[in-house]
Amino acid sequence: MHNATGQNKRYITMTTKKETLTIKSQGYAQAVAVDSIYAIAQWCLANISGFPVKADIDIKAREQLYAGYRLRRNEIFKPESSVTDGGKEITVSVDVAYSYSSNEFGKLKESQPLLHKAVKEVRIATDKYCSQRYARLLQTGVAIQNEGKSRKPRAVKTVSEQCLAYCDSMEQKVKLHVGKEIENKAVLDKAMLEITIFKNKIEEILKTIK
Repeated sequence: MHNATGQNKRYITMTTKKETLTIKSQGYAQAVAVDSIYAIAQWCLANISGFPVKADIDIKAREQLYAGYRLRRNEIFKPESSVTDGGKEITVSVDVAYSYSSNEFGKLKESQPLLHKAVKEVRIATDKYCSQRYARLLQTGVAIQNEGKSRKPRAVKTVSEQCLAYCDSMEQKVKLHVGKEIENKAVLDKAMLEITIFKNKIEEILKTIK
């Protein structure tokens, strides 16, 4: 195997020996990869209850899939540096990052801040990697289930429906995101009131054009 170039220096490719890469070989490799994920998704459909509906999949099954994703991530992830922990040099691989319990990881913030930062970075990147692989697997499962089914045309929303949906989305964003950062309830209430006033004005305008 050899190291990837460019932005992916921290990853290891699966190319063996001194294989010459061509567009044709990459097309073949892609076809193999897609065929593989379809085969895996078919297995999951037969063996994982609730698959591919995210909300219906048992948490233990999801954890096992994530354990597999982390195993693969550990194979291809190349740590850039080592961190000192109690006089020892530790290379923060994926395995090392997840070897700490939640309690141990929390304590590192005070006792070993540099190690805590390194572990956190690896965990965040790995969680993103896992969630992307999981989402792709679910999408493939849905695609298999929908094979041969005729698609229903998407309902087109009216201008009124689109405007009101926009207002509702603004309201939800304020509640979910802005609300977390605003400690002063009066400020949050004012923001919600302004959205309501804006929504009412739109409704009034829409009534005049119906």
